[in-house]
Amino acid sequence: MPDTICNLKTWAPIGLTNNKIGSLSEKILKYYKAWVLELDLVGNPIMDTLEIKRNLYETKLWKIRMKEKKRQKLNQNNN
Repeated sequence: MPDTICNLKTWAPIGLTNNKIGSLSEKILKYYKAWVLELDLVGNPIMDTLEIKRNLYETKLWKIRMKEKKRQKLNQNNN
């Protein structure tokens, strides 16, 4: 999952972005960790902004936890 939302189109499964207007199946989208609710008239996915924010928040928390683990490991090695 990208840290920044620069191109929402890349979050949709390739081949489905220009397929048809309408909902895409939840099963396919779980892999991409974002829900593409529907496609606009030119085939770009319309994202649920709450879902995007939640995923970015979880990614941020994960990074913080990894940094903390690394710091603890360094402290153990120094003692």
